Amino acid sequence: MPPDFLDAPLTGATGFSISTGAASTLSSGASIGTGAGLNTASSTVGAGGATGHTASTTSTGFSVTVSNATDADLDSGGGPVTATSITGKLTVHAEGGGVTVSRAPTAAIDSGGGPVNAAGISGQLTVNAEGGGVTVTGAGATEIESGGGPVTASTISGPLGVTAEGGGVQVSGVTGTLNVDTGGGPLSATSLTSPSATVNGDGGGVTLGFLTAPTSVRVDTGGGDASLSVPGGPYALTANTGGSVESVLVATSPGAASTISVTTDGGNLQIGPSGASVSQSDGAGLTTDKGSPAQPVRPVRPVRPVQPVKPVGQNR
Repeated sequence: MPPDFLDAPLTGATGFSISTGAASTLSSGASIGTGAGLNTASSTVGAGGATGHTASTTSTGFSVTVSNATDADLDSGGGPVTATSITGKLTVHAEGGGVTVSRAPTAAIDSGGGPVNAAGISGQLTVNAEGGGVTVTGAGATEIESGGGPVTASTISGPLGVTAEGGGVQVSGVTGTLNVDTGGGPLSATSLTSPSATVNGDGGGVTLGFLTAPTSVRVDTGGGDASLSVPGGPYALTANTGGSVESVLVATSPGAASTISVTTDGGNLQIGPSGASVSQSDGAGLTTDKGSPAQPVRPVRPVRPVQPVKPVGQNR
């Protein structure tokens, strides 16, 4: 079949279509491969509400749009990819093109350097961005390798693993185990209900905020500051700041079931109760040593007004 076969209409049974500037319709359950004939600027694949369709698309730099397919295996060759309402497995290779996906049970994405936006992935999600930014809103178990690009992930119903290689990481609403290696970028993780968290900052600052008490937290900032907020207590605390400021405002006990281990290698450390804001330079904050029990903070007495100084030689 000649490479330009898609320039002319093809008509069969209704329910599935792929268009590259011409109308095409194939029967239910068909598998569409467009690599040989994709010679226009874009392709669109749609199931039209029918079921049982598999989209298999290979492009050479053109944009690819897929919707309402059972499974989709897409390679844009550098063009942007948009996939939505996929009821089965979704696989995307973009080779530098941007990727936008939504409403799929699983997704495996390799953007090759392009930005990735994923939303409403109910199951497992894997992303390799090779330097592109990654934004995930709503997913199950998620693994992200940004290759240096920034990462934003929210509402993750399961474990989250992130390797950023220097990119900044912002996380919120993770329910499963949290594992993050920023490679030097900052990490801000809030609204966590994770049972455990392991973080390597490699010099970047780390902020962790838990809504429920974790059983295990391990943080190594490699020189950056660390700020943790945790509910409840006590915690078995191990801290090594290398001589920098260490402020702990939660109950600690060496025999506690829940553990917190923090190494900052010179960065400041603060650990406070959830919902409280603790300053690194707060002189009223408590510093505990090697898991000693925290004591109540004593109230600061009001400062007496300073009396004016009499000039030299004045008798009254």
